[in-house]
Amino acid sequence: MRTLRTTARATALSAATAGLLVVTAACSGSSGEAPKARSEKDSARSQSAAVEALQATARKSQEARSAVFESVTTMDIMGMDGMETSVGGTIGWQPLAMDATADMNGYIQAMLDLFAELAAEDPEASGELDRLAELDATMRVRLVDNVMYMSSPLMEEGLSGKSWIKVDLEQAIAEEGEPQLDRMLDQLNSASYSPAAQVGLMLESPDIEWKGEETLDGATVNRYEGTLTAEDLMAMDPSTEFLSEEELELMRSELAESGDEEYQLAIWVDENDYPVRIDMTMEMPEGSVVQSTRYSDYGAAPAVEHPPAGDVVDAAELEEGFDPFGLDALGSGAGPRA
Repeated sequence: MRTLRTTARATALSAATAGLLVVTAACSGSSGEAPKARSEKDSARSQSAAVEALQATARKSQEARSAVFESVTTMDIMGMDGMETSVGGTIGWQPLAMDATADMNGYIQAMLDLFAELAAEDPEASGELDRLAELDATMRVRLVDNVMYMSSPLMEEGLSGKSWIKVDLEQAIAEEGEPQLDRMLDQLNSASYSPAAQVGLMLESPDIEWKGEETLDGATVNRYEGTLTAEDLMAMDPSTEFLSEEELELMRSELAESGDEEYQLAIWVDENDYPVRIDMTMEMPEGSVVQSTRYSDYGAAPAVEHPPAGDVVDAAELEEGFDPFGLDALGSGAGPRA
Protein backbone atom coordinates (compact mmCIF):
# COMPACT_ATOMS: atom_id res chain seq x y z
CA MET A 1 0.00 0.00 0.00
CA ARG A 2 1.38 3.39 -0.99
CA THR A 3 1.37 6.05 1.70
CA LEU A 4 1.79 9.80 1.24
CA ARG A 5 5.29 9.41 2.66
CA THR A 6 6.04 6.77 0.05
CA THR A 7 4.64 9.10 -2.59
CA ALA A 8 6.95 11.86 -1.35
CA ARG A 9 9.96 9.58 -1.74
CA ALA A 10 8.83 8.45 -5.18
CA THR A 11 8.35 12.07 -6.23
CA ALA A 12 11.84 12.96 -5.09
CA LEU A 13 13.25 9.93 -6.91
CA SER A 14 11.43 10.85 -10.09
CA ALA A 15 12.87 14.34 -9.94
CA ALA A 16 16.38 12.98 -9.59
CA THR A 17 15.88 10.40 -12.32
CA ALA A 18 14.89 13.09 -14.81
CA GLY A 19 18.34 14.59 -14.33
CA LEU A 20 20.21 11.31 -14.14
CA LEU A 21 18.80 9.85 -17.32
CA VAL A 22 20.63 12.41 -19.41
CA VAL A 23 23.97 11.40 -17.92
CA THR A 24 24.43 8.36 -20.13
CA ALA A 25 25.28 10.70 -22.92
CA ALA A 26 25.34 10.98 -26.58
CA CYS A 27 23.98 12.98 -29.58
CA SER A 28 22.67 16.18 -31.25
CA GLY A 29 24.39 18.72 -33.38
CA SER A 30 28.09 19.03 -34.07
CA SER A 31 30.19 21.86 -32.73
CA GLY A 32 33.37 20.51 -34.26
CA GLU A 33 34.65 21.40 -37.70
CA ALA A 34 33.55 19.42 -40.71
CA PRO A 35 35.52 16.24 -41.42
CA LYS A 36 38.58 16.65 -43.56
CA ALA A 37 38.46 15.17 -47.04
CA ARG A 38 39.83 11.66 -46.99
CA SER A 39 42.93 10.69 -48.87
CA GLU A 40 43.31 7.30 -50.49
CA LYS A 41 45.33 6.24 -47.46
CA ASP A 42 42.53 7.35 -45.15
CA SER A 43 39.93 5.48 -47.18
CA ALA A 44 41.95 2.31 -46.86
CA ARG A 45 41.44 2.19 -43.11
CA SER A 46 39.45 -0.99 -42.66
CA GLN A 47 36.55 -1.71 -40.36
CA SER A 48 38.78 -4.07 -38.42
CA ALA A 49 41.19 -1.21 -37.75
CA ALA A 50 38.29 0.94 -36.54
CA VAL A 51 37.17 -1.86 -34.21
CA GLU A 52 40.69 -2.22 -32.81
CA ALA A 53 40.90 1.52 -32.20
CA LEU A 54 37.57 1.57 -30.38
CA GLN A 55 38.52 -1.45 -28.28
CA ALA A 56 41.60 0.46 -27.11
CA THR A 57 39.39 3.46 -26.38
CA ALA A 58 36.97 1.39 -24.30
CA ARG A 59 39.78 -0.11 -22.23
CA LYS A 60 41.44 3.25 -21.68
CA SER A 61 38.25 4.94 -20.46
CA GLN A 62 37.27 1.93 -18.36
CA GLU A 63 40.57 2.15 -16.49
CA ALA A 64 40.18 5.90 -15.83
CA ARG A 65 37.11 5.33 -13.58
CA SER A 66 36.11 9.01 -13.56
CA ALA A 67 35.68 12.05 -15.80
CA VAL A 68 34.15 15.50 -16.07
CA PHE A 69 31.11 15.60 -18.36
CA GLU A 70 28.56 17.91 -20.00
CA SER A 71 25.45 16.36 -21.51
CA VAL A 72 22.41 17.61 -23.41
CA THR A 73 19.28 15.59 -24.20
CA THR A 74 16.71 16.75 -26.76
CA MET A 75 13.37 14.96 -27.08
CA ASP A 76 10.98 15.07 -30.02
CA ILE A 77 8.39 12.64 -28.76
CA MET A 78 4.88 12.47 -27.29
CA GLY A 79 4.13 16.17 -27.73
CA MET A 80 7.43 17.26 -26.19
CA ASP A 81 9.05 18.38 -29.44
CA GLY A 82 12.32 20.13 -28.78
CA MET A 83 12.25 19.57 -25.00
CA GLU A 84 15.82 19.96 -23.79
CA THR A 85 17.51 19.11 -20.52
CA SER A 86 21.18 19.40 -19.66
CA VAL A 87 23.45 18.15 -16.92
CA GLY A 88 27.12 18.56 -16.16
CA GLY A 89 29.61 17.76 -13.45
CA THR A 90 31.76 14.80 -12.46
CA ILE A 91 31.00 11.12 -12.84
CA GLY A 92 32.74 7.96 -11.69
CA TRP A 93 32.01 4.33 -12.51
CA GLN A 94 32.71 0.95 -10.93
CA PRO A 95 30.99 1.95 -8.66
CA LEU A 96 28.85 4.76 -10.02
CA ALA A 97 29.27 8.14 -8.32
CA MET A 98 28.17 11.54 -9.51
CA ASP A 99 28.11 15.21 -8.52
CA ALA A 100 26.27 17.19 -11.15
CA THR A 101 23.92 20.08 -11.78
CA ALA A 102 20.94 19.51 -14.05
CA ASP A 103 18.92 22.20 -15.82
CA MET A 104 15.37 20.87 -15.59
CA ASN A 105 13.57 23.97 -16.85
CA GLY A 106 12.71 22.29 -20.15
CA TYR A 107 11.34 19.27 -18.29
CA ILE A 108 9.20 21.45 -15.99
CA GLN A 109 7.89 23.43 -18.94
CA ALA A 110 6.88 20.21 -20.69
CA MET A 111 5.00 19.14 -17.55
CA LEU A 112 3.26 22.51 -17.36
CA ASP A 113 2.27 22.26 -21.01
CA LEU A 114 0.42 19.04 -20.16
CA PHE A 115 -1.82 21.12 -17.87
CA ALA A 116 -2.57 23.79 -20.48
CA GLU A 117 -6.15 22.61 -20.98
CA LEU A 118 -6.81 22.79 -17.24
CA ALA A 119 -5.37 26.31 -17.06
CA ALA A 120 -7.69 27.51 -19.81
CA GLU A 121 -10.71 26.42 -17.77
CA ASP A 122 -9.59 27.34 -14.26
CA PRO A 123 -8.23 30.85 -13.49
CA GLU A 124 -6.74 29.64 -10.20
CA ALA A 125 -4.85 26.87 -11.97
CA SER A 126 -3.72 29.35 -14.60
CA GLY A 127 -2.20 31.53 -11.88
CA GLU A 128 -0.46 28.52 -10.39
CA LEU A 129 1.01 27.65 -13.77
CA ASP A 130 2.36 31.17 -14.11
CA ARG A 131 3.97 30.89 -10.67
CA LEU A 132 5.60 27.56 -11.47
CA ALA A 133 6.86 28.85 -14.83
CA GLU A 134 8.89 31.49 -12.99
CA LEU A 135 10.68 29.03 -10.70
CA ASP A 136 14.32 28.08 -11.12
CA ALA A 137 14.22 24.41 -12.05
CA THR A 138 17.90 23.65 -11.71
CA MET A 139 18.87 20.68 -9.57
CA ARG A 140 22.11 19.59 -7.91
CA VAL A 141 22.42 15.81 -7.71
CA ARG A 142 24.97 13.75 -5.83
CA LEU A 143 25.11 9.97 -5.95
CA VAL A 144 27.56 8.11 -3.73
CA ASP A 145 27.43 4.66 -2.07
CA ASN A 146 23.93 4.09 -3.54
CA VAL A 147 22.65 7.14 -1.70
CA MET A 148 21.16 9.96 -3.75
CA TYR A 149 21.09 13.60 -2.64
CA MET A 150 19.07 16.32 -4.37
CA SER A 151 19.12 20.07 -3.90
CA SER A 152 16.99 22.54 -5.86
CA PRO A 153 15.13 25.82 -5.43
CA LEU A 154 12.02 23.76 -6.23
CA MET A 155 12.58 21.76 -3.04
CA GLU A 156 13.45 24.53 -0.59
CA GLU A 157 9.96 24.80 0.86
CA GLY A 158 9.41 22.07 3.42
CA LEU A 159 13.10 21.39 4.12
CA SER A 160 13.24 23.57 7.26
CA GLY A 161 16.18 25.58 6.01
CA LYS A 162 18.25 22.59 4.95
CA SER A 163 19.57 22.15 1.43
CA TRP A 164 19.50 18.44 0.54
CA ILE A 165 16.98 15.61 0.30
CA LYS A 166 18.54 12.20 0.92
CA VAL A 167 17.28 8.93 -0.57
CA ASP A 168 19.05 5.75 0.51
CA LEU A 169 18.10 3.67 -2.52
CA GLU A 170 18.87 0.25 -1.03
CA GLN A 171 16.99 1.10 2.17
CA ALA A 172 14.02 2.43 0.20
CA ILE A 173 13.84 -0.80 -1.80
CA ALA A 174 14.02 -2.92 1.36
CA GLU A 175 11.31 -0.90 3.14
CA GLU A 176 8.91 -0.34 0.28
CA GLY A 177 9.50 -3.47 -1.80
CA GLU A 178 8.74 -1.49 -4.96
CA PRO A 179 10.02 -2.94 -8.24
CA GLN A 180 10.27 0.59 -9.65
CA LEU A 181 12.84 1.56 -7.02
CA ASP A 182 14.72 -1.71 -7.50
CA ARG A 183 14.84 -1.09 -11.22
CA MET A 184 16.07 2.44 -10.67
CA LEU A 185 18.98 1.15 -8.61
CA ASP A 186 19.82 -1.29 -11.41
CA GLN A 187 19.77 1.59 -13.88
CA LEU A 188 22.01 3.73 -11.71
CA ASN A 189 24.57 0.95 -11.37
CA SER A 190 24.37 -0.06 -15.02
CA ALA A 191 27.63 0.27 -16.94
CA SER A 192 25.69 2.29 -19.50
CA TYR A 193 26.63 5.30 -17.38
CA SER A 194 30.32 4.84 -18.24
CA PRO A 195 31.93 5.95 -21.51
CA ALA A 196 33.53 2.50 -21.81
CA ALA A 197 30.14 0.80 -21.96
CA GLN A 198 28.89 3.25 -24.55
CA VAL A 199 31.93 2.50 -26.69
CA GLY A 200 31.26 -1.19 -26.02
CA LEU A 201 27.76 -0.71 -27.38
CA MET A 202 29.21 0.85 -30.52
CA LEU A 203 31.50 -2.17 -30.92
CA GLU A 204 28.41 -4.35 -31.40
CA SER A 205 27.40 -2.36 -34.47
CA PRO A 206 27.80 -4.35 -37.72
CA ASP A 207 28.69 -1.23 -39.69
CA ILE A 208 31.32 0.64 -37.65
CA GLU A 209 33.03 3.20 -39.85
CA TRP A 210 35.90 5.63 -39.34
CA LYS A 211 34.66 8.96 -40.73
CA GLY A 212 37.95 10.83 -40.66
CA GLU A 213 39.69 13.47 -38.60
CA GLU A 214 37.95 16.56 -37.23
CA THR A 215 38.85 19.48 -35.02
CA LEU A 216 36.91 19.52 -31.75
CA ASP A 217 37.57 22.27 -29.22
CA GLY A 218 40.85 23.03 -30.96
CA ALA A 219 42.14 19.44 -30.86
CA THR A 220 42.40 16.87 -33.64
CA VAL A 221 40.10 13.90 -33.05
CA ASN A 222 39.03 10.78 -34.94
CA ARG A 223 35.31 10.29 -35.48
CA TYR A 224 33.62 6.89 -35.69
CA GLU A 225 30.01 6.10 -36.49
CA GLY A 226 27.81 3.05 -36.32
CA THR A 227 24.18 1.95 -36.17
CA LEU A 228 22.70 -0.62 -33.82
CA THR A 229 19.17 -1.94 -34.36
CA ALA A 230 16.90 -3.55 -31.81
CA GLU A 231 17.61 -6.88 -33.49
CA ASP A 232 21.36 -6.34 -33.14
CA LEU A 233 21.01 -5.64 -29.42
CA MET A 234 18.81 -8.67 -28.83
CA ALA A 235 21.36 -10.86 -30.64
CA MET A 236 24.39 -9.56 -28.74
CA ASP A 237 26.68 -12.08 -27.09
CA PRO A 238 26.29 -11.69 -23.28
CA SER A 239 30.00 -12.36 -22.78
CA THR A 240 31.16 -9.05 -24.29
CA GLU A 241 34.23 -7.49 -22.67
CA PHE A 242 32.60 -4.20 -21.73
CA LEU A 243 29.01 -5.24 -20.85
CA SER A 244 28.10 -7.93 -18.33
CA GLU A 245 25.22 -10.34 -18.94
CA GLU A 246 23.16 -8.52 -16.27
CA GLU A 247 23.80 -5.13 -17.86
CA LEU A 248 22.93 -6.45 -21.30
CA GLU A 249 19.66 -7.90 -20.01
CA LEU A 250 18.82 -4.56 -18.41
CA MET A 251 19.44 -2.76 -21.71
CA ARG A 252 17.28 -5.27 -23.57
CA SER A 253 14.48 -4.80 -21.06
CA GLU A 254 14.70 -1.02 -21.36
CA LEU A 255 14.69 -1.33 -25.15
CA ALA A 256 11.53 -3.45 -25.06
CA GLU A 257 9.78 -0.91 -22.82
CA SER A 258 10.84 2.18 -24.76
CA GLY A 259 10.04 0.83 -28.20
CA ASP A 260 13.37 2.09 -29.58
CA GLU A 261 14.00 0.74 -33.08
CA GLU A 262 17.50 1.97 -33.77
CA TYR A 263 20.52 3.59 -32.14
CA GLN A 264 22.72 5.86 -34.24
CA LEU A 265 26.08 6.34 -32.53
CA ALA A 266 29.02 8.66 -33.11
CA ILE A 267 32.21 8.78 -31.02
CA TRP A 268 35.06 11.28 -31.16
CA VAL A 269 38.41 9.95 -29.85
CA ASP A 270 41.36 12.14 -28.93
CA GLU A 271 45.08 11.51 -29.35
CA ASN A 272 45.20 9.79 -25.94
CA ASP A 273 42.56 7.22 -26.97
CA TYR A 274 39.90 8.76 -24.73
CA PRO A 275 36.34 9.27 -26.04
CA VAL A 276 35.83 13.02 -25.70
CA ARG A 277 32.36 13.15 -27.20
CA ILE A 278 29.69 10.48 -27.55
CA ASP A 279 26.46 11.09 -29.49
CA MET A 280 23.47 8.79 -29.60
CA THR A 281 20.17 9.17 -31.44
CA MET A 282 17.42 6.77 -30.42
CA GLU A 283 14.70 6.28 -33.01
CA MET A 284 11.28 4.95 -32.03
CA PRO A 285 7.78 4.98 -33.54
CA GLU A 286 6.75 8.07 -31.53
CA GLY A 287 9.78 10.15 -32.42
CA SER A 288 13.40 10.45 -31.35
CA VAL A 289 15.62 11.20 -28.37
CA VAL A 290 18.98 12.80 -29.06
CA GLN A 291 21.74 12.81 -26.43
CA SER A 292 25.18 14.37 -26.67
CA THR A 293 27.87 14.17 -23.99
CA ARG A 294 31.39 15.54 -23.81
CA TYR A 295 34.02 14.10 -21.48
CA SER A 296 37.28 15.52 -20.17
CA ASP A 297 39.74 15.17 -17.26
CA TYR A 298 39.72 11.37 -17.35
CA GLY A 299 41.00 9.91 -14.09
CA ALA A 300 41.35 13.36 -12.52
CA ALA A 301 37.75 14.20 -11.57
CA PRO A 302 37.24 15.15 -7.90
CA ALA A 303 35.90 12.44 -5.59
CA VAL A 304 32.18 12.65 -4.80
CA GLU A 305 31.41 13.15 -1.10
CA HIS A 306 28.27 13.05 1.03
CA PRO A 307 26.89 16.52 1.93
CA PRO A 308 27.20 17.62 5.60
CA ALA A 309 24.75 15.57 7.68
CA GLY A 310 23.36 18.71 9.31
CA ASP A 311 22.25 20.05 5.93
CA VAL A 312 20.33 16.93 4.88
CA VAL A 313 16.69 15.83 5.26
CA ASP A 314 15.93 12.13 4.78
CA ALA A 315 13.16 11.56 2.22
CA ALA A 316 11.49 9.16 4.66
CA GLU A 317 11.06 12.07 7.09
CA LEU A 318 9.48 14.53 4.69
CA GLU A 319 6.13 15.99 5.62
CA GLU A 320 3.17 14.15 4.17
CA GLY A 321 2.21 15.46 0.76
CA PHE A 322 5.61 16.99 0.04
CA ASP A 323 5.42 18.13 -3.59
CA PRO A 324 8.76 19.44 -4.93
CA PHE A 325 7.34 20.53 -8.28
CA GLY A 326 4.15 22.02 -6.85
CA LEU A 327 2.04 20.22 -9.43
CA ASP A 328 -0.48 19.03 -6.84
CA ALA A 329 -1.59 22.63 -6.52
CA LEU A 330 -3.09 22.36 -9.99
CA GLY A 331 -5.76 20.07 -8.65
CA SER A 332 -6.19 16.34 -8.16
CA GLY A 333 -8.58 15.86 -11.00
CA ALA A 334 -6.57 17.00 -13.95
CA GLY A 335 -3.53 16.03 -15.88
CA PRO A 336 -1.62 12.78 -16.02
CA ARG A 337 -0.80 11.05 -12.78
CA ALA A 338 2.46 9.29 -12.02
